[in-house]
Amino acid sequence: MAPFAPFERPPTLAVATSGGGDSLALCLLAAEWAAERGGAAFSLIVDHGLRPESRAEADGVAARLAGTGICAVVLPWLDRKPATGIQAAARVARYRLLMAWCRDHRVLHLLLGHQRDDQIETFVMRRRRRSGPIGLAAMRPVVERDHVRILRPCLALPGARLRATLRARGWTWVEDPSNQDPRFERVRVRRELAASPDATLPASVAAAERARHALCADVTALLAANARFDPAGCVSLTALWRYADAATREATLRRVLMAVGGRDRPPGPAALARLDRGMNRDGAWTLAGCLIQSRGGRAVIRREARPRAPLAAGSLAGHRSVHHVQNGQSRVTLAAAGGHAKMLATSNL
Repeated sequence: MAPFAPFERPPTLAVATSGGGDSLALCLLAAEWAAERGGAAFSLIVDHGLRPESRAEADGVAARLAGTGICAVVLPWLDRKPATGIQAAARVARYRLLMAWCRDHRVLHLLLGHQRDDQIETFVMRRRRRSGPIGLAAMRPVVERDHVRILRPCLALPGARLRATLRARGWTWVEDPSNQDPRFERVRVRRELAASPDATLPASVAAAERARHALCADVTALLAANARFDPAGCVSLTALWRYADAATREATLRRVLMAVGGRDRPPGPAALARLDRGMNRDGAWTLAGCLIQSRGGRAVIRREARPRAPLAAGSLAGHRSVHHVQNGQSRVTLAAAGGHAKMLATSNL
């Protein structure tokens, strides 16, 4: 936990606990770490409702943790389940439920049980998709969200070590049947790696992480020197940003598009590369919920305007207005209160 410091005193943690060996071991270790500092850890168990027995399993894990003094909460996924893309939909729902609980209970740190084997599998899958340096570096130890930090303390540990920790304490864990379903890419990759271990993969992952750190430092320097952020939410880039190398330009576009468009996931590397090539000439493009305009090397990126229903009477409740003066003009921006600053309307007065 030391690399993730500082923490508030006493620290309060939330641990996503599936009942599997990795997350269960993390939950026990995190609870001990927090208790030693006068704090507490909460176990958050998402019941996806994809199998008839899933709720009973979730309740069983919660009861067992409660017996050790760990407060466990079951979060059911009650939405209608899609016919296809179920794993991707379950992942989105899982993160939404976990982060909503943390927000509602003012818990700043959400711990996930991903470990070194998961990291290697992610690296292999992204390498097959020809991901760039950011994608190849796989999962990050820390991800900052609006109201919570997502922490992965076990990324450097093999899963066998976490499960050995549970065995030493006399704990058993639940194996999700989907982890053996070959319809899912990760399961197929896991089986391939088990059949033909590659001792060079940990070093490859570490090299990708170093490359990502270097690229992110270049992007930060480029933005600091060449970007201007308008309070209304658009970003302007000077013509000098085009003199950076292609990898840095594409990573810069990736970061700016996610920030301006408000998307949780970036556009794909192929789309970013096409946009970067197109911006060598004057023109306008849309991508990831943004309108990108380029002229003479300079670029302006703003959220793409979409038709909206008229505001009904009383619909201004729950919104805030921000009044500011720029270039001698007074403007009011109407945005949603609490949550993402999504611009709804801007008027010159």
